Amino acid sequence: MTTTAFDAEQFARPYPDGIQHHYWNLARNALVLRTLREQLSNPGDLVFDVGCGRGITIEYLRRHGIQAIGADTGEPVPILPEVASYLYLGQDALTLPADLRRQVRILLLLDVLEHLPEPAAFVTALAGAFPSCRDLVVTVPARHELWSNYDEYYGHYRRFDMTSAETLVPPALFKTTSRRYLFRLLYPPALMLALAKAGRPVSIAAPSKVLRPLHRIMARYFQLESSLLPRSVWGTSLMLTLRRPPAARPS
Repeated sequence: MTTTAFDAEQFARPYPDGIQHHYWNLARNALVLRTLREQLSNPGDLVFDVGCGRGITIEYLRRHGIQAIGADTGEPVPILPEVASYLYLGQDALTLPADLRRQVRILLLLDVLEHLPEPAAFVTALAGAFPSCRDLVVTVPARHELWSNYDEYYGHYRRFDMTSAETLVPPALFKTTSRRYLFRLLYPPALMLALAKAGRPVSIAAPSKVLRPLHRIMARYFQLESSLLPRSVWGTSLMLTLRRPPAARPS
């Protein structure tokens, strides 16, 4: 199976210490949390983040009462020491102990599938390895016209729209229940950069303590934007939720 692991430099550039306070991570985490609260039938259901990186999303979800764990084939330093025990770093999610995998009800694939040449094959393998998984939450970079040096540096194979995203997951295994673009306000400047072929920085700086309140305000805006604008208004990311039909679940 093709790996999605980042090397040390690729973890350090977009995920420095303190990056959990950046508006983009705050907004995506909040949108994932809102989605999970809509899907969880039992507050104790186990959520598993495939390709969890430093555990930014897991730390956020656990702080908000979600039972979340994750794995990453890379070995980055956990974003905070207290989240380390919930991360299986340097390990393949597909080969974790079977009794652990059977407990998982929801899989998160957050900006993971764009790194794979055959994402549907990977999802098929996950479906077999996590037999109790009922739901998927997927985010991917959106809109191919926004393709830039950033995508190339981080090993993306493509960006997705509402139609092409359907190829991410085998339709016999999971049915799409919702699709929406995210980060709509970022689309115009991203398009201008792409058209100008100006390139964009591949490193992201963590906000200083002085700037963190501004980042919280910006994150709140992107949450409101997601609720108020039509789901089809283009943005720089795409979020999908998918459910496994009873017929596709192992007996």
